[in-house]
Amino acid sequence: MKTLLGTILLLPCAFLASVAGERGCSSSPPEYPEFKLMRYTPEQALYKCAEGYDPFGGSPVIRCSGGQWANLTLQCRKKPCGNAGELLNGYFTYEGESVLGDKAYAVCDDGYTLKGPKAIECGTKGWPTELPTCQEGTVTCSAPKVDNSVSKDFAHEYNVSDAVTITCSQGFQMKGKAQITCGSDGQWQPHPPQCVPAHEKNSRCGVPENTEGTNARLATKYSAEKSYPHGARVYYMCDVGYVSRGSKYRMCIKGQWTTLKLRCRRKLCGSAGELLNGHYTYSGVEFGDVATAVCDEGHQLVGHAKRNCLSRGWGMDIPLRFVTTWVTASLPKAPLIIPLSTL
Repeated sequence: MKTLLGTILLLPCAFLASVAGERGCSSSPPEYPEFKLMRYTPEQALYKCAEGYDPFGGSPVIRCSGGQWANLTLQCRKKPCGNAGELLNGYFTYEGESVLGDKAYAVCDDGYTLKGPKAIECGTKGWPTELPTCQEGTVTCSAPKVDNSVSKDFAHEYNVSDAVTITCSQGFQMKGKAQITCGSDGQWQPHPPQCVPAHEKNSRCGVPENTEGTNARLATKYSAEKSYPHGARVYYMCDVGYVSRGSKYRMCIKGQWTTLKLRCRRKLCGSAGELLNGHYTYSGVEFGDVATAVCDEGHQLVGHAKRNCLSRGWGMDIPLRFVTTWVTASLPKAPLIIPLSTL
């Protein structure tokens, strides 16, 4: 009786499962980051390897069974890029097996310098079509070209480590960093910015950057903000040991910061003082310079010889004194005379 009842109960379940299997899956096939779903029906789905990958096993098709999608067995591996090409007057070194995501590094022969990126990457379409080159002589950067920027008398070429600052024309705002530097690969670092149209008073400015080499820095409290509205002002200050001249403020105007006019120059220490029986020689009399005490002939220094020009003036104590050094001559010894009576 129990067996018959169980059979009766199982028959509807088996029927429903059979019907579901015939109908297919109501849900969409699963998505996988390393595979691309090409097309599907309620009964089956077709996949292929993502761009930059090649199939090497398994099936690209999954089927719906009992209302559930089966697991995908397709296997993919990174597509090889092979050789990056010939580098005249140099060669490439490779990391990994030259597959998707691996890099090749350009190395130039002696007497040649690299022009272009030092490293290239194997992408979904292989190695880049524009490869770096090895040129005879020193590396230089051509004048940066930024549309809608203020016309400046840029030099025709720049040496490595030279820096230039880009300024956008009125009505345009900076996208990227204003100051760029000529890199050892002959490329500007970072990439030159863009000057994009500003949206009048609704435009906001990003956090202004510290300008390298000026010894001026943005006050700490302003660095916490991520952007500033039109008309906002920020304050700069000089580094320790420097005195300021000019306006310390910059203003956000239509999405662009005004030029910083603050100039910071080294603090002047002046004379390190007078020394009895001696004098000072100077590397300079401004912040960071050194004054060295020198004794007159016949005198010896007691105390510190060097004094540094610090933010508060000359550091270290003045030498205690100069003492006279006496020179004693060596005199010949008198002959020894012994009386004859003692012999």
